[in-house]
Amino acid sequence: MIALRDDLRQEAALAAWQARGKATTCGLANPDAYARTAARRAVASAMRRAQRRVLDELATPPAAANVDPGTVLDLGRALARLTPRQVQALRLWVEGQSAAEIGQLLDVSRSTAHAEVASGLAKAREALS
Repeated sequence: MIALRDDLRQEAALAAWQARGKATTCGLANPDAYARTAARRAVASAMRRAQRRVLDELATPPAAANVDPGTVLDLGRALARLTPRQVQALRLWVEGQSAAEIGQLLDVSRSTAHAEVASGLAKAREALS
């Protein structure tokens, strides 16, 4: 956790350093606000990268010899409990789409897309536990 914190600080510091010339050319009037925004974006990027790693691990099918038929049936039952829009939202989320992108693709608001993903995950976890 400490290493991650240090990495995020480094990313924010690098972004601020790279933007130092913009202070006069682009009107960067508040360097502190820029640094906070850079830090917030670094955290968001790190969270997305971690999410993608977890999803890649979950989405990677195990070797055929190691697949428990009960697991496949359980996953099928879990997905059957979801609404079609929740299944679509989860599929797009697993592919790495953001809530805004999912909302645009499903023709719903970002918050609705986020809610569909969250409720779909909750139902799937409940069915699999």
